[in-house]
Amino acid sequence: MAKNIISRKFLIAFLMPVIILGGIYGGIFTPTEAALVAVVYGLIAGDRIYREIKWKDLHYIFTSSIQITSVIMFIIVGASVFGSYLTREKIPAQVTEFMLAISDNWIITLLIINLS
Repeated sequence: MAKNIISRKFLIAFLMPVIILGGIYGGIFTPTEAALVAVVYGLIAGDRIYREIKWKDLHYIFTSSIQITSVIMFIIVGASVFGSYLTREKIPAQVTEFMLAISDNWIITLLIINLS
């Protein structure tokens, strides 16, 4: 009896990547929609099947998710601004010219990059 319960719970957890990848590769939904399906499936499985998520836990789950997402978005914005600055000031082109002034041999250039 216990072995049957363990296998059933394993199968339910194993279905999440199958649903996500099968839906994407099968053309049923896009990766963004797959993320939504995974969240809904995880909430249903955690609440109804595993009985580990309670209604009072949803507030903490959502607020921590929002906090983590906002930190990641700030990092992305900072990287985008920094990339725009580098491009506008033509710093990658200057670095390329400097490296080519040292040596035209690509092996020497790679060695310099790896050693610095």
